[in-house]
Amino acid sequence: MKILELVTMVIASLEGERACKLRPYDRARCTLVHLRKHNTLEQIAAGFGIGVATAWRYVNDTIERLARFAPSLPRVAHRPSRRRLRAPGRNGRRDRPTERRGPFLWQGSP
Repeated sequence: MKILELVTMVIASLEGERACKLRPYDRARCTLVHLRKHNTLEQIAAGFGIGVATAWRYVNDTIERLARFAPSLPRVAHRPSRRRLRAPGRNGRRDRPTERRGPFLWQGSP
């Protein structure tokens, strides 16, 4: 699933009673442009034809909604990882010059 579709679904699923000038798809684009390209809120507001305060509200609301789906730090820190990163030379079985895997090799199940 593409990130734009995912963010749009998050916005639409947590839609409130407040009337918005932009559709959920455009609010997702507004936020992703701000996060990816580091455009200022003034540039975003001009591009979407909204005010600076409205652009700020859309970006912050969308980030707060996405944060609800993010796992908490203690839960991630204590989750057992099935994959370990190993430096070359630590595992003779996969450390062969014919395998072009880069400087680090993933061990364990994908």
